[in-house]
Amino acid sequence: MLKCKQPLLISTTSNLIDVIYVNYCIIPTRVILNFLSVATYSMKLLEILLKIKSFLLMSIRRVLHATFQLLRVFFLILVSLMLSLPSYAVKSHVSDIPTVSPLIPISTSSPLAHDLFEVAQADWVFSGVVTNEDGEDFYYFFQMLRNKDQFNGLALLINASKNNMIFYETSEANIAKPDGMQWQVGHLFLRFNTINNSWVFGVKAHDKKGFNFKIDMIGQDDGNIAKQQDLRTGLELLIGQTGGLNGHLQTGDHEQFVTAKKSWFRQMWVSKPQESSHPFTAILCDFDDGAGFYSVNLQENDALRGAMAGWRSESGEPMPMSQFVSATKARDGLWHVQVPFPKLVFALKDAVQQSETKSKLAAGAIDGKLPGYCVITQYELG
Repeated sequence: MLKCKQPLLISTTSNLIDVIYVNYCIIPTRVILNFLSVATYSMKLLEILLKIKSFLLMSIRRVLHATFQLLRVFFLILVSLMLSLPSYAVKSHVSDIPTVSPLIPISTSSPLAHDLFEVAQADWVFSGVVTNEDGEDFYYFFQMLRNKDQFNGLALLINASKNNMIFYETSEANIAKPDGMQWQVGHLFLRFNTINNSWVFGVKAHDKKGFNFKIDMIGQDDGNIAKQQDLRTGLELLIGQTGGLNGHLQTGDHEQFVTAKKSWFRQMWVSKPQESSHPFTAILCDFDDGAGFYSVNLQENDALRGAMAGWRSESGEPMPMSQFVSATKARDGLWHVQVPFPKLVFALKDAVQQSETKSKLAAGAIDGKLPGYCVITQYELG
């Protein structure tokens, strides 16, 4: 309650302000202090409310963004599944996310190990890009082809910056009693280490040229050993990306230590007798940004899945891709590759330009909007 008195300015008691006269009325000091305290708390409350409002708005934006991304992924998967259904009106379709899972480590306790190494007709391929300690890149390709006791090997190394071939090595041998886990074919060798689930392959250095690489397999052994796909009855395919690579290569007087985060691995084998051999075209590509794709095309009417393809992102995740990838060779020697989805057209500048009786191969730099390295092989199995 304010008490009005005569117009005085300030009254003090014991050197402390006791009351203030305003408009001839006395306002106790504690009233003013209480008012200021309430005002301070009100400002703090307002500040807290503003922060809560900002946080809520940001949270709403994040939820909307996440929802949009999920809808986008769902839409892409839905389109992929719809286009993968058989239809006479659709000329090309997008495959569902590939059924080929990341490669499973093979152990000697698994029947898969013995089956794959004891088959009479099979093909093993490794391909990718390795980098030395100076940051120089090299393209490599290694293949071992078995037909009963006859083994044919092929290896090549390409300088990535110049796209010129450093060496191209082919060897063949007849091995009456092949060791199920390791083969030596001329200067080429291929071994599988059952202890650490790794492949070792390469070319024994001669003429101061060669390489020796070790590749670790990745994946989780979930007990399901049937991770391969059937190209046709009795013709199986196992394909995917491996784990890290390390090793040495020699292009002169000194060895160079090289590494890679991943590599392409492809294995095809005959599981049932075939009346005739089967020609096919296979493509393995690595782009400079870390992505890549594979394609296998078996042009036969009775093929279960005559065309297969799979795209891998920079992190190795499978992405939707059209199965129908075409590769044609022009008169000028250039190979032209077309992918319907994701839409991609590029030319392959072949650094090999050689034709072998057992295998037709082209490998080299990509000429297109996605630079990188590709290898195309055409041969028969069965």
